[in-house]
Amino acid sequence: STSSTGVGYGGGYGNGGYSSNSAPAYHGEEGMFKDKPLNSSRSNSFLKLVKLYAMEPSAWATVVAVLFFTLTIHYRGQRNSILRSFEVPSARNLFDIYLDRSGKPKPCDEYLTSSRQNHAENHELRSRITTLEDELKILEREKKQLKKRKSEEHEDAIEHLSTRDFAWKEQVQVLQNATQREAKRAATELFGPGPHHVKFSVILPSDDDERERHFTVEMAPLDVMPHSVHFFLQQVVHGLWNDAWFYLNGPHVLQGGPQAEEDEEDLWHLEHQEDDDRAVAMKQFRELDLENLAFPEYSEKYPHVQWTLGFTGRPGGPDFYINKIDNRATHGPGGQHQHDLEEYGDPCFAKVVDGFDVLNQMFKEPTYGDDHEWGWFFKDPVHIVKAKMMENAPLKIEVAPTSEEHTAKP
Repeated sequence: STSSTGVGYGGGYGNGGYSSNSAPAYHGEEGMFKDKPLNSSRSNSFLKLVKLYAMEPSAWATVVAVLFFTLTIHYRGQRNSILRSFEVPSARNLFDIYLDRSGKPKPCDEYLTSSRQNHAENHELRSRITTLEDELKILEREKKQLKKRKSEEHEDAIEHLSTRDFAWKEQVQVLQNATQREAKRAATELFGPGPHHVKFSVILPSDDDERERHFTVEMAPLDVMPHSVHFFLQQVVHGLWNDAWFYLNGPHVLQGGPQAEEDEEDLWHLEHQEDDDRAVAMKQFRELDLENLAFPEYSEKYPHVQWTLGFTGRPGGPDFYINKIDNRATHGPGGQHQHDLEEYGDPCFAKVVDGFDVLNQMFKEPTYGDDHEWGWFFKDPVHIVKAKMMENAPLKIEVAPTSEEHTAKP
């Protein structure tokens, strides 16, 4: 059943759950709390809020802080209102009055002035920096252009020099081939096709009877070393190796060369007012244009093995040496680092074929020690009495006469 003032619980819900004969209670013009006092509701809400904050201490601290801040703002507002009503100046106003009466600039004015100056300086600096940055960009651009131009010029110069260097090498090779071709032709006409042999007569310092000993060398084939062979044979037939000397007995070579006679040295010193024994010894070689090779001829087919002969220096000659050991590494291409063109090897032009016992005896002759100023030089040089071709030359060549008497040792 339903009550005239209540909500029907037994009926259906087609009419909102209420009876069709009555309206919902407490829904008049004043609202649903028509018969309930308002103050009582607010009190209950406040009590509930207090109970809630009582359970949360941090919430209470927040409420106290908010109340304190509100009271402070309220107090300051009232204080300023009272001061304005009595026209009492604030601390800031009093400080401004003091600065006006004392004539001192206000901090605000100083700050403004300083700020304007700083702003102007900063503006000037920024302008200067911008200008410098623009100039730097221009310089960088010019630097790149100059570098590119120089690089191109450098590459062109290198290419030009490389082309000229290649052309010079080709020209030098042409001249060397021509020299070898003409040397082979001349040697064949003068001395025959070979093989050619030269016999050396020497006197050892240790021989009291000064008897002559001999060793023989065979020249390299004309097809292999034509220029060096022709050059040395020309020296031999012109008697330039008569009265010469073996003067150096090193660990790996036995070296010989021209030495001047004592009377020739004295005459040279009087005429030229200088002490140059080498110039005296080279006089005959220079007069016959047989003091040096045209170029350092070398062939891998004729290397510096033991008992071979080679020319010293660059381009080579007139001094020569006999290899006491295998010297392919030290006297072949790249072995002579003291020369500018170290890629060249010393010319190797002959080999010993007879008289090895004589040479071994020469190797035993006393020398100065390695720590001496004349290290590895013979204390008494070995005298080369003469050098003579063993074959009869096809063409007659006028040679220098052989001295009958041995000259004094240098």
